[in-house]
Amino acid sequence: MSADDAATCSTFLDDLPDELAGLESAEVSPADAPARAWGDGLVVTCGVEEPPAFRELIAPSCDEIVGIGWFFPPQQLGREDGPVTGTTIGYRPRVELEVPEGYRGGTSFAVLSALAAPIEEHLDLVQRCR
Repeated sequence: MSADDAATCSTFLDDLPDELAGLESAEVSPADAPARAWGDGLVVTCGVEEPPAFRELIAPSCDEIVGIGWFFPPQQLGREDGPVTGTTIGYRPRVELEVPEGYRGGTSFAVLSALAAPIEEHLDLVQRCR
């Protein structure tokens, strides 16, 4: 990650609330990772690479949630159980959200909604969701 991206990620992560969608802040491992965690395994990481599954698809889908484009691997969304990982599309640096199975649905939507303003404020929009 470039120095500029690291600085942007640091500011972005510092701006995230201690409570997110009713979940209390938790520790991340390793402690110096460019990430924040809440509850039991919900993790936001900044400065991630493009997900491999994104390049494998002929026409990858982009789900816009509160104005932010997210990519979710179709094989994860195609099942009702298990965790799901979303990655911002069109913002730099990229942000990844790991959602444990128990937080899918209402909690994950609340988290995605709460992340919209900090993403728009701190990250660079390079392309809108198509």
